[in-house]
Amino acid sequence: MGIHVLAPFSKDGCNIGFVELARCLASWPALKALNVSYYRFLPTMVEPTALRLPVCALTKLELRTVSLSDRELMHIMSSSLKTLERVVFDSVYGITNACLRTSLDAISHNVTSLSILRTPFDRDVEEQEERPLDATINKMLRLRALEIDWDVATELMLQRRAKLFCDTRGDRSLTVDSALPVIQLSLDQVPGIFEAVAEQEWPGWEISSHPFL
Repeated sequence: MGIHVLAPFSKDGCNIGFVELARCLASWPALKALNVSYYRFLPTMVEPTALRLPVCALTKLELRTVSLSDRELMHIMSSSLKTLERVVFDSVYGITNACLRTSLDAISHNVTSLSILRTPFDRDVEEQEERPLDATINKMLRLRALEIDWDVATELMLQRRAKLFCDTRGDRSLTVDSALPVIQLSLDQVPGIFEAVAEQEWPGWEISSHPFL
């Protein structure tokens, strides 16, 4: 049997530290869903690299109003990169553009539903780092639902996916089941995308705009 869903952090409940969470992930192979909410991992003398690796294969991960480091995020996801299908990053603080891009790239082949909301991240402007979704959208071949706001993508995301969508629809060697799905995109306050949406339609996208509560 084993534990399939873990939601140890809540606004009104008891919290445990990152080390304790890591021990849970390393001890419960049957765990399929993790929901971490309203928590700031306190500084610890233990580096994530010194902890036992997770043994679970999560299909769902939700992080809401959480502060954690790049290493902590990648540790949580490390054993589930090939299985995560539904991911929510809502008000996640402390991670960088590079880490978010790396994590999205790692789950790109299996993710079907993705939300990135109210999540600020450090981006190296001098190195001209691409936004995470601009860089990874065309690897997400199973993605059907996307919710975003703020600065995680630009018009490039729409352009790249639209071109790939048209190219695959025109490839007669592909079966109906292997064709790219249309992505249901919900967005709010994404600089550069509002204008692009208003000016033209984008193949492969169904776009709605509304504020997220």
